[in-house]
Parts: sequence; structure tokens; C-alpha cells
Amino acid sequence: VNSDVLHIRGSAQVSVAGDVVLHVTRDALAYALDRSSGALLWQRKLESNGSLVDVVHPPFVWKDLVLFSPYAGPLQAVALTSGRPVWSQPVRTASRLVSANTSQVWVATVDGEVVLLGAATGEVVNRKSIRESVKDGGAQKTGGVPLQLFTTESYLVVGLASGILSVLDRDSLDTLWTYSVGKR
Repeated sequence: VNSDVLHIRGSAQVSVAGDVVLHVTRDALAYALDRSSGALLWQRKLESNGSLVDVVHPPFVWKDLVLFSPYAGPLQAVALTSGRPVWSQPVRTASRLVSANTSQVWVATVDGEVVLLGAATGEVVNRKSIRESVKDGGAQKTGGVPLQLFTTESYLVVGLASGILSVLDRDSLDTLWTYSVGKR
């Protein structure tokens, strides 16, 4: 039995960067394949902090780096061409990475934060708790884990598991407004 085939089966995430197909399995095995031939360019086991890693987001390509965001695992970057580790940040990711400029990425964490990072270095530029509270029919509703991020040139839209939608300033992470989905 070929163990590589077993790792590729099941839920996995794929991205394409030029001539490279990037594939990461739920158990944190990352592969780079030549898009034309399917030849293996590199493979590596991602960091896991000793716990079960569940990679549920596709690899994020920024220039010549590939960023991996395992759920509740460290955020990590490797070189696109070699798979060599470049940086790792102990941010417990809950969402896919998003970026709308040439130097920064945003990620939501399982700790209820949005974190703004320098893409080249992994340095934390800013972070904010987004466990927002809003009035919902007279009752206070508190946000849960952020599940989705979307960014524009000025705003970061965050969807929380509790149904709260928050819009933040993209750079300062100041809350501009919140809304409880399903609010009457």
C-alpha cells in the first residue's frame, strides 16, 4: 500500500501558484507538484505543536511564500520553490488567510481575535478581540469564533459563528459596526 496515496485521499485543500500545485492534507502533509507533469517538487510535514492538526483551509500564496493555516495550529510560511520553513507564528487560526495588499495578511483565531501580520516576516502588526456583543431582541448576544473574513481596500468583514457580522477598519482593526444576523 502506498502511504502517499492514503494521505492524499479524504478532505484536503489545493491552491495553484503559477506552475506549482500546492496540496495540503488534513493531517498536515504539504506537497508541491509541477502543474504540467505532476512531478513532486517538495513535501513536508507542517508544525503541529504536538497535537492533532486539522488543515481545513487552502494554502495561501504570497509572492514566493506559501502560508499554511492549520485549524488551532501555528500559522506557518515556507518557501514556494523549496518548502523550506521561513517563519512560524503561534496564532491558532480559525479562518483562511485574506490579503488585499502587498505586505499584510489577516487571520481570525479560535481565541476570538483578528490578527494582522506582516506577510514576509510573520510579525504581528495588530490584533483585536472580536467577541463583540450586540443587542438582539432585548437580550445581549456575544460573538463566538470568527469563521469568515473578507477584505476590501478599507474594511475587514468578519462573520462570527454566533451570527454576528462585524466590519472593522482594515488597518487599525477598530470596529466600525456590528449586526446580529437574523435580528428582527
